[in-house]
Amino acid sequence: MIKTYLQNAIKDITKLIEITNKDIEDAKQANHDNISNRVDEKNHLTISFETNKSLLNDELTKLPDLASSLSTKDKELLEELKENLKILKEKNKIYAKFIIKLNEFYTSLFDEMFALNREGYKVTNATPANILKVSA
Repeated sequence: MIKTYLQNAIKDITKLIEITNKDIEDAKQANHDNISNRVDEKNHLTISFETNKSLLNDELTKLPDLASSLSTKDKELLEELKENLKILKEKNKIYAKFIIKLNEFYTSLFDEMFALNREGYKVTNATPANILKVSA
């Protein structure tokens, strides 16, 4: 069972890495629809990974001596899972940078277009006259 849970978790992480790479490329090209279309798949894979990880954890805690109970193949799979998690973490950092920059861009664009009044944390809506004002 341990081997099966490890293989399933690795498969999920590998697919998440692949999708995140696509998201990074689409963010560079401003293909936001493509990113949105993959959200459900990423959520499904994340849930699947968490389930496999939980089942794996349950099986590993049943072992009396973890180091001697695992086969060489299981140890290799654990190491592969660890490396894939590191890769996914780095890819997510890169993706997050793009998303933050996009958010800042759209927020500043929106603020420029609709000149909202800000008083600390309080934001008041622009008056219709402000919305219709055009800068030349």
